[in-house]
Amino acid sequence: MPTHSQMTLEDLRTRFGIRVESRAFLPLIAPLPLPEWLREYLRVSGPVSPFITSEKALAECVIAPMLGAAKAHLAGQSGIFSGEMLTGAGLADVCDFVLSPNPNACIPEAPLLVVCQVGRAGWFDSVAGCVAAMVSARELNKRAANQPVATYGCLTSGTEWHFLRLENQLTYVEPSSVSFNALGQALGNLVWLIEQVRL
Repeated sequence: MPTHSQMTLEDLRTRFGIRVESRAFLPLIAPLPLPEWLREYLRVSGPVSPFITSEKALAECVIAPMLGAAKAHLAGQSGIFSGEMLTGAGLADVCDFVLSPNPNACIPEAPLLVVCQVGRAGWFDSVAGCVAAMVSARELNKRAANQPVATYGCLTSGTEWHFLRLENQLTYVEPSSVSFNALGQALGNLVWLIEQVRL
């Protein structure tokens, strides 16, 4: 069974008929203030440190705390899972982070939102893997009672944040990424994505 990371944009088009395009889909979203604990944590452990260079370190020092801040903003009404196997649509792979609307679940419960980390291959190759994870998540989301219209994803290095929407056979990649210096905007976007999944 192919993995998400093995998929290319051409594979997505030929196997699933999915196109990936740079198209705006996010509404005007106000930045959210970063909680004090997150600002202090990032001041001490953020990517400005010369020792924070590996994917694992960035996930632990930036991405996971940001997801925690999004969960806290939603009064804890979201489950965050890391390193879970995501299988669907004939694809399977370990997903960096999966968000589920049930904060008490022991395993991710649909509808799901995926957060993928940019790999060493860079943004272009990583976007195909993220979309592939969204394809698997969409297959699982079909089982949810409140099946969302679209499937959402986020692709990030910790210092750059990209937001995606998969609907029918088209994946929208928001043209403007969000930088580390505008994490309040990234947090606002994350909360909006989670809210769409929970609708």
